[in-house]
Order: sequence, then structure tokens, then C-alpha cells
Amino acid sequence: MVENLSYDRELVWSEIVERAREQAVTSQEAFHELVDDYFMERLEVGELDEDQNVQELAAEIKGRWEDFKIDLGI
Repeated sequence: MVENLSYDRELVWSEIVERAREQAVTSQEAFHELVDDYFMERLEVGELDEDQNVQELAAEIKGRWEDFKIDLGI
């Protein structure tokens, strides 16, 4: 399961987008905080570990803020 999360970027993206919609995220700051929280949760429960370049994936997801805005129409 750990490998799936670390390499399936689209699955991670989908999960984050779903959470962001549920939480009515409309600002970049809130989006970035949600991404950080998502990865912290995954680290805490052992689904990811520090050796998996989590920060790189988090940065990649945060970089998709414009994609998320377009999806929301904001």
C-alpha cells in the first residue's frame, strides 16, 4: 500500500481534491494547508514514510492549485 500512494500521483490528487471540495476550500493558502495535513496524516498512520520523498510529491500537488481553481470555477 505504501508504494501505491507514493507513485500513484493521480490517486493522491483525487483524494486531495475530494477533501478540498468537502471542506469548501477556495483559497491557495487553505489548499496548501490541506495538502500538508493530508501528508502528515499518511505519515502518522504509516502509509508513507520520510524515505519516500513526500515533500516532493506534496510540492507537486500544491503546484496544481491552478488546476483545482479551474475545476471549481473560481
